[in-house]
Amino acid sequence: SIHQANDVDWLLFYAVGHDWHEIRVTPEAATLDLKIDLYDDQGTRLLASADWNFAGQSETLSYHLDGDSRWLWIRISAVNYVDSGQQQAYRVAVYQPYLEFDTILYGRVTADSTAQPLARVGVTSNLLTSGSLTNANGYYLMPHRAGKFEVTAQAPSLGYGTATQSVTAVALTYAEVNFRLTGAPPATRTPNSYQAATQELLLVDVLVGANHFEARLHLDPQGLVLLTTTAATHSLSQPCRYDAATGMVTIPYVELAGTTQAYAATLRLVDPQTWRFAIASLEPTAYLASGY
Repeated sequence: SIHQANDVDWLLFYAVGHDWHEIRVTPEAATLDLKIDLYDDQGTRLLASADWNFAGQSETLSYHLDGDSRWLWIRISAVNYVDSGQQQAYRVAVYQPYLEFDTILYGRVTADSTAQPLARVGVTSNLLTSGSLTNANGYYLMPHRAGKFEVTAQAPSLGYGTATQSVTAVALTYAEVNFRLTGAPPATRTPNSYQAATQELLLVDVLVGANHFEARLHLDPQGLVLLTTTAATHSLSQPCRYDAATGMVTIPYVELAGTTQAYAATLRLVDPQTWRFAIASLEPTAYLASGY
């Protein structure tokens, strides 16, 4: 139950490897608006979140565990909490949603030129609103409904094209659908990163108007000071953005160098003369080993 604005509940469950899981929380009070955050077995790395619906409505988070079976943490909190003077209860359920489907698609996505597996390729169906991502070895798994439909694999951010196949799947069976994508991967790119040893923040692609820059900043007790800016040599699918009107810098993803920790952040310009920024927000986000 939730009994105050900053109340947070943590629940631990055992997730089956290479499988889908669905987490659903349902408030019993019409004023209770809930949010689901899913963390790794240490409770430190955010894997996924769900906060789509209004107060009094259920929230559902679907997650596919690519690796081996392990324990995962569920964090449940309230959004825009309304104090009713008493504890506000909710129900939580975790299950594998295969009963909503009657077949499973699986396969591998590789590069046509090298036959090497492609990671983080989006695989979607024209009958579903959500899809799947390939793992580090190029494999994906996607529950589906039997029948005739089209399946598409696409990875434009990786430098590859799109491929679509027509599929006829029979109920209570597995359907293998493999893809070979044409194109060439981009050059190895450096992600936004923070070096704790030097206290230096590197932003490799900052969009300012129509121009792209690389920026280096130094962290001190008063915030971050801009050291240098140069023309960007790396292009990211999700660049940082500087809004000159508000002085805000939006950073969708930055890695803590040498770790598997990553954060989303916003900076606020507080001194235009010295280009000093304050950290307006800092939230953990999912780590993407292959960049973004």
